[in-house]
Amino acid sequence: MATDDTATEDAVADQIEPTVDEVEIGTEQKALFLTAALAIVGAFLPWYSVLGVSVIGFEGDGLITFVVGIVVLGLVWYFDSAKRSMVTGMIGGLVISLVAFYHVTGVSDMGVYVTVFAGLGMLVASVSGYWKLR
Repeated sequence: MATDDTATEDAVADQIEPTVDEVEIGTEQKALFLTAALAIVGAFLPWYSVLGVSVIGFEGDGLITFVVGIVVLGLVWYFDSAKRSMVTGMIGGLVISLVAFYHVTGVSDMGVYVTVFAGLGMLVASVSGYWKLR
């Protein structure tokens, strides 16, 4: 009897466990969610700080990164196709990175660096996911 129980458990485990490809693509999609959320948070952090006066990103070009982060988050959630999600992440990561890199100066504060990190992370995760899908 014990042999039949283990055979049944193995058959059930084979049906439930995802394949390696599904887990890896899921990892990239989770990274897109995380980096899009970081880009959104980065827009509310100070981007410049001079003589005790701070300017948050949302008051300037951080609004662009905020909107792009929201759009990427929504589209990655909405798309059924992993390939479309990765292309969306590449475009969003490129836009966020370019906007944030433009604002890196001597008086840049934490929000710019969080946004740069989010944009580059989004770009790397989506290129990695797209590379695995081709």
